[in-house]
Amino acid sequence: MLNHKYATEYKAAARTEIKTLTGKHTWDEVRLIKKVHRLPTMWVFTYKEDSDGYITRFKARLVVRGDLQAVTQEEVKAITAAYRTFRLLCALIAGFDLDVIQIDAVNAFVNALVDDEVYLIPPEGIDLPPGFSLRLRKAMYGLRKSPKLWFLEMSAALQSMGLKAVPDEPCLYVHPTEPIFVFFYVDDILIIRHLSYY
Repeated sequence: MLNHKYATEYKAAARTEIKTLTGKHTWDEVRLIKKVHRLPTMWVFTYKEDSDGYITRFKARLVVRGDLQAVTQEEVKAITAAYRTFRLLCALIAGFDLDVIQIDAVNAFVNALVDDEVYLIPPEGIDLPPGFSLRLRKAMYGLRKSPKLWFLEMSAALQSMGLKAVPDEPCLYVHPTEPIFVFFYVDDILIIRHLSYY
């Protein structure tokens, strides 16, 4: 990356990523008092283009090497939305002239707490004193349990707002008394409602 023609932009994006992760208190700096398995991290750099092919944004994502983590299939099994449900919602939106708000959850996984001890080898750019390491507090991209932890976090948040999961479609929530639907697929969220009701 340092020799890439967009190295300056990628370095700025990496600084923004570290600032975001530290701002969300993604990890604690801890002194290791016993030998633990520590997962390495790696950087993923990309950019987004507009419809004409012009670069609009540079992205840097610090990801955990979750492929080196020992977990069971049940621990990482995450629920995802069904396409048939999305098609049904599209038909309802068109048929009843419903309004849709589309939201992307920024760094979605980092909004969920990890449920076990996960230690990281500090990435380049984070200097720690000898004998210290990073202990994860929040789920990060690449961690194998992150999708499930985010799903549970999102579901709990929707339930706290009074919405109920639709039986057999846990990614679709409805309000019991108002015409509000919330449909989410990983970090893409659709809020569907009828404005004339309000």
